[in-house]
Amino acid sequence: MNEENAGTLEKQIDKTGHGGQAVTFEHVNSLKEVTIHAQKNETLNELWNKAYSELDEPRRDGDRLQTDAGKDVMPYLALTLHQLREEAGIKTHKFEIVGPTGGA
Repeated sequence: MNEENAGTLEKQIDKTGHGGQAVTFEHVNSLKEVTIHAQKNETLNELWNKAYSELDEPRRDGDRLQTDAGKDVMPYLALTLHQLREEAGIKTHKFEIVGPTGGA
């Protein structure tokens, strides 16, 4: 990977000029997806709340947040993206909102 691409992955700026890291949330049940530009001091929980608003989806009892690889991030909701990477070793900026699994 060249230096130009590495810089692009580390920090993205949207077309409106708002800085921040691009973070993608997918609502698994509805298959809707939204990208939010996270500010440095925003926690994962704040970004999750923004995602619900942008997706126009209600938060349901039992909803959980995980990485796109399926790692549970519920214990880390109070962390910023930087803290998530440094303290928990989670580097992804792609998350999934998953509901409770049903039973028969």
